[in-house]
Amino acid sequence: MKIHQVLLATAASALGVVPAWATNPAATATYTDTQLSTTEWQYNITLNNTGTVPIGVYWLSWVPGNGFLSATPTNVMSPSGWMDKLSNNGAAIMWATSSSPLAAGGMMTGFSFDSSESPTQLAGTFKGMPPGTGEPITTSYVYTKLPNPITIQSLTTDGTKFVTTAASTPGTGVPEPATLGLLGLGLSGMFLSRRRVKKS
Repeated sequence: MKIHQVLLATAASALGVVPAWATNPAATATYTDTQLSTTEWQYNITLNNTGTVPIGVYWLSWVPGNGFLSATPTNVMSPSGWMDKLSNNGAAIMWATSSSPLAAGGMMTGFSFDSSESPTQLAGTFKGMPPGTGEPITTSYVYTKLPNPITIQSLTTDGTKFVTTAASTPGTGVPEPATLGLLGLGLSGMFLSRRRVKKS
């Protein structure tokens, strides 16, 4: 099979055609969250191209045919040269470009949105109707460009599926040195007071 693909790729290259299976990009992405109010968060995403071809489309919280976000995103922002579009009735976000794709090996920031969906909720799994039931809510797809024609099958085969992950675990954080210092003082005080009680 591999020899057959290599021969096809060589022939296609000579004809100036790139087969669909050779053009699928590969990516990882992480997000950070900033709490804006008691009921709203801002999410900032970093997209990494880990493949060998450019990325021109990044589709967040989505599989072909369904979106996973429970709250419609607001204030969606895009990197320079990219455009954003809510899809699936506001349950997913598609970012796309025809002029400024993310090159192989590159990293891009500037993808962001606000949402009433908390970091804990965003880190969960989709519990709605298929397709995608049980998938991580931040399941994503990347494409070199959208397939033509656009069908469920072409969206599935021409893109690469992965999960956009939290840069840090929601609800946990690294304690600041001052916090650790206060904790140490408190424990020391408890220890000394217990010693004094035992002596008397």
